[in-house]
Amino acid sequence: MKNERKPFFKSIVVGADFSRRSKKVFTNALELAKQSGAKVILVHIVEYFYYEKYTALSPSWKEKKNKLLKRIYRFYRPRMDVKIIVDFGDPAEDLVKTARKFQKPIILVGHSNKGAFDRVMLGSVSHKLASKSPVPVWIQ
Repeated sequence: MKNERKPFFKSIVVGADFSRRSKKVFTNALELAKQSGAKVILVHIVEYFYYEKYTALSPSWKEKKNKLLKRIYRFYRPRMDVKIIVDFGDPAEDLVKTARKFQKPIILVGHSNKGAFDRVMLGSVSHKLASKSPVPVWIQ
């Protein structure tokens, strides 16, 4: 009898920011899910700064959220059953909060090619996750 190892994760939470890198991460997550039987959860978090901008320009968060969902389907083109979550808040914190709602999660995110100065001044979701997440993180 072959000794098959079971994956340590059952849920793959993918941070979505509409970048080419996040699209590649999402494709890898789908492949991992196919091999492991894990669920894929695609999460797009609108930062508070942008949320305030959106609500000032648009009368309804629900309207904006629906537009983002359509954009997600067009950009990522999920080929299997994927749960999609759109919300507003702090991307790193909310990715962790979302992941903790699922069984045996892992978080997959891409990294921007920002230098140290940009990380210090602007912050970096992948950097925050790598240094503070209690949930396993895969940064691509």
